[in-house]
Amino acid sequence: MCDRIAILYSKFKKMVRHSVLALSQFSKTIFAPMFVGLWLLASPMNAADGAWQMDSHGQLRLISAQDDITGQISLGLHVQLKPGWKTYWRYPGEAGAPPLFDWSGSENLADAEILWPAPKRFSAFGYDSFGYEKEVIWPIKLTAKDNAVPVLARLKVDYLICKNICIPKTASLVLDATADDGAGAENRTLIRHFAGLVPKSGAAAPFRFSHIALSGVPGKQLLVVKAVSTLTFDQPDLMIESKSNFGFGRPVLTLSDDRKEVVLSVPVFDLLDKDRGLAGEQLRLTLVQGSLASEQDVAIATR
Repeated sequence: MCDRIAILYSKFKKMVRHSVLALSQFSKTIFAPMFVGLWLLASPMNAADGAWQMDSHGQLRLISAQDDITGQISLGLHVQLKPGWKTYWRYPGEAGAPPLFDWSGSENLADAEILWPAPKRFSAFGYDSFGYEKEVIWPIKLTAKDNAVPVLARLKVDYLICKNICIPKTASLVLDATADDGAGAENRTLIRHFAGLVPKSGAAAPFRFSHIALSGVPGKQLLVVKAVSTLTFDQPDLMIESKSNFGFGRPVLTLSDDRKEVVLSVPVFDLLDKDRGLAGEQLRLTLVQGSLASEQDVAIATR
């Protein structure tokens, strides 16, 4: 019952906030995967870690792969959850809420760019959501206002965790990376691993979207997506993000004989207007297969 209440509450919040949140994340994350390798390779060896914030459900902290926090700075928001608990991706799906990050208390910070590792699909009470269980690190790229002055990173993060019930959480984290605790190599390995799970686009993408078509009338539409790969598909999953109030059902898969092509048929529904169709919408597609993921922004053609 508590989980269902949380789902209904999240749907109400989503109708109010979904467009603003999605537009913000859409603009801040589209080019992020291109820079992953560059800023990780540039990180020095030494590092300092922020203190764990712990409770009965898990713990989280900020980590750094460098101790000279000037210029471009690579950090990670490290979350560990107790068994059975999950938290959410930038697009939570039909239930849940995305984490919200507030860096306003930081010193000498010009910008903070969050990278989003590909999520997992969860199902509860007939609703699907997208997020993480056990452990996740969000790689973060910070930019200093003044390269000659250290950055003191202060992050307030509001996030939701769910098991049989959903619990809103708030954490206030601080990282003084001018102190060296010798964790640089370990941190760099951790951050690099999760940065490798961030969906890639363009020439770096492991899968290519070769055909996208919309069929049916508003209220009974299907979005059909075809993807190809030099690798073989097993059980890929497709996440679809809209800047409007559209929702998307679980894809039905059709694999080619050599399993290097997959067609995904996805039911489309509108949370507010059943008579409004998807034509003309801007979408982001994320195709996930194991530890690999591709991402592409598409415009659905009008007829």
